[in-house]
Amino acid sequence: MSDQFMELDDLMKPDVIITKNPSHEPEYEVEPLFHDVVYPVRSPACFEPHFHGKKIKPLDLLSHPSLHPSLQERTQVCEHVDWRVWRNCLRKGDDSDCVSEDNDLESNDYRLQVGLGQLLRPVSESIVFNDRHHYLITHRNAHHRQEYQQLPEWLLAEVGQMMNVLNGQPA
Repeated sequence: MSDQFMELDDLMKPDVIITKNPSHEPEYEVEPLFHDVVYPVRSPACFEPHFHGKKIKPLDLLSHPSLHPSLQERTQVCEHVDWRVWRNCLRKGDDSDCVSEDNDLESNDYRLQVGLGQLLRPVSESIVFNDRHHYLITHRNAHHRQEYQQLPEWLLAEVGQMMNVLNGQPA
């Protein structure tokens, strides 16, 4: 298993790849798994002092500095979404002055931002990119291996549950 798939040399032919960059090599089959859904998250330590007990709108989140993935020096090549799109979409059509971009912080490692999985989703609104997919790419030889047989079925079921939750449907 590796998250450095772009550094694979010609001798390495992984059985399964999950990526945003679909392979065009004939020995691989490509299947869309899910599309991008972007929404803000906050750590409880950041959310509680400012918003606890208040009914908030997405634009309210801009009243305090945020941490965004940096577009520069990313180690995860597949993370090519500009996460600042959320902020820009919220500001579209809003006549008020919002927090300046100088108050926001950036990090080039998304995994550090997600941390221990303790982030909460403060608003239900999201931006859905139906045209940006993550793909399941499998080597044609993997289909004949017993340990591979159940992987796509299990993975598609898990992704289906995840997308249902993101869309506000029961899991």
